[in-house]
Parts: sequence; C-alpha cells; structure tokens
Amino acid sequence: MRVTDVWMIKYSIIITTRNEPKQVLECMASIYESLDGYDENDYEILVVAPDDETRAACEFLYCRYIKDEGKGKIAALNLGLKEATGEVLVFTDGDCILSGLNHLFAAFDNKRTGLATGRVIPKPFVSKGVPQPDVHEDKWYFFHRFLLQAAHEQRQTRFENKQYFESTAYLMAFRKGLITEFPDDVAEDAWIVKQLKNHTHVYVPQATVAVKGPCNVKDWVSQKTRCILAHERIKGEKMKSFGNEVGNGLYFALAQNYTLQELIWLPQLFLLRLYVWVKAKTTGLLGGRYRDGWKSVKSTTE
Repeated sequence: MRVTDVWMIKYSIIITTRNEPKQVLECMASIYESLDGYDENDYEILVVAPDDETRAACEFLYCRYIKDEGKGKIAALNLGLKEATGEVLVFTDGDCILSGLNHLFAAFDNKRTGLATGRVIPKPFVSKGVPQPDVHEDKWYFFHRFLLQAAHEQRQTRFENKQYFESTAYLMAFRKGLITEFPDDVAEDAWIVKQLKNHTHVYVPQATVAVKGPCNVKDWVSQKTRCILAHERIKGEKMKSFGNEVGNGLYFALAQNYTLQELIWLPQLFLLRLYVWVKAKTTGLLGGRYRDGWKSVKSTTE
C-alpha cells in the first residue's frame, strides 16, 4: 500500500466481480496498460468481490481488495462507492477489458462534467481459444456486435445533438459526492443519468470497454430479459424502450451492409428481441420485477 495523502487521489477505478479471478487479472492488465504514464499516486484500483479466489488473484496486484457479502452487484457498487477516495469514480466489471481511460479522465477537465461513459465493444471472437478474424464469427457474436454498434451510434447521435442518452454500466465515471447510493431495483446506468440531469453528461467513444456476449439461447434470453426489466423501472424518457428499439433499430438495420450469412441471422435476432420484450412485459404484468442479485451468465465468462 503506497504512502500518500488519500485526498490527493484523482481517480478511483472500482471493479465489481464475483468468481472471475482469471477475468479480473485480464481486466487489471488492461487497466495497467491504459494508465501507463500516470503517476501511481494519481489513482487507486479497488476490486470488490465476495469470493476467496478473486481475493487470492488480487493479493500480489497493485490494487485494494474489498470483500463484500455477495448480495448482488448493486451492493458491491455501493460498497465500492463508500470505500473509494478519488475525486472521480470509475466503475467497471471484472470480465471487461478497458482501453483509453485517459480520454475518459479528460472529460472531467470540464468542471461542469458530472458523468461520463465509454463505448462498449465486443471482445475479439475466439474459437478454440484462438482469436479469429470477423469472417469466422458465429451467430451469437454477430448478435452481440450488431447490438453494441447500434447502441454506440445512438449514443453518439444523441450526445452530439445534446439529447438524453444513457450511460453503460460496463464503463461509467462520475464525480465523488454526486451519488451516495444506488437503488437495487433499477438499471444503475439509466438511473444515474436522471439523478445527474443538472450536470453535463459526456459520451467518450475513445474510451472503450470490451465485453463478451451470451453464446446460447438460455443465457441470451436471461440476460436481455433482466436488462429490460431493470430499465422498465425507469420513469420518463429512456433509450431502452420497445418503441425506440423498433423505430431506431429498424432504421439502423436497414442502413447496414450484410454478408449472406448475416442476412440469414438477422431475422433470428429480430425474433429473439421480440421474444424477450414479450417475456419482460408479461413478467411485469404478472407482478414480476427486477431485483438485484448476482446472476451467473456462464457463457459470457468462459
């Protein structure tokens, strides 16, 4: 643990995770690379996790391990929020690969900036443990890449036009003190935008976070349904709505170029998206609602 005045720390990078020791090591390596050239006294890295495997993985790394009780991601976020000492707090997940953090930090040179978020990109497609060029991607990778590109273009357009847009929980940053606690029944990346509506919200596509998408029907439907349920709790304007997805999604889809194989996959994506919306809406009508808790999506961490 370095000797420094904690109040001088500029950036706290908080990683929330559970049972992902290998992925946390990869995430940490990407952060170290992204912070190359920064003084070690300028930042701290906090890993918030409930499992001993992650604690052991962090033992010899330049970070502070914080044990949480395993009650869910929001509980972990709130613990990290309480423990962080930096002027700007950056949140990400243990299975993410980060790049361009300097661009994210630079957004806060403007004193009016309260919230900034990065661009989500797909992790490189891997087959049998070996990264493959896009021509070898499978259906699930295509779904993942398509949806992330659509989200990027919508955020970029809304930011440039000074319109409302949502952050991504995979990589978001805000000034310490603006948020003291996250609620456990809504999507934190959409909720926080409403809370900080009087502060400048910046989209920084040069700061990227690479994530892996679900690779089977069960995981895909589970993840997307939970995401919709979480966003349905948000009142007022929101990006993730059925009407917005149909209108902007169709416009985006028609503007792309596709291979023959992708043209075969595209209708399947539309049908799956329709299915999860119907499932989420039905769940809501029957009284079901989103509640935070660690939900394993195995295919995203393998």
